[in-house]
Amino acid sequence: MDQIEIQQLLDTDMTKVYGIDDMEPQEREAFFTSLGMTLLDATLLRMAGKLSPQQVEALEQYMETNPEPLAALQHLDEHYPLFRQILQEEVVAFKEEAAAVLGLAAADEAK
Repeated sequence: MDQIEIQQLLDTDMTKVYGIDDMEPQEREAFFTSLGMTLLDATLLRMAGKLSPQQVEALEQYMETNPEPLAALQHLDEHYPLFRQILQEEVVAFKEEAAAVLGLAAADEAK
């Protein structure tokens, strides 16, 4: 899984609804970088709870080397079978939370 695949997954059904289409390219990149890091952190936390202590230690050691983002994603996808599924679940959860917040915000504005 590369960065483009992750961004496409995140872009799906989100760009117009969340105003991402209206952002400047630099703003969009910053948004996706921040969101990507948040989703990665949540994914790693959930994944760590399902790994053996030795796997957690290996993962921590790898992440401490501060790998390039693309290399890290490829490594995680190749070496941790749960990574992709958990990441996808986190993306869905984000979309659901964002939609709920936007729905509440739209309802509040209508009052």
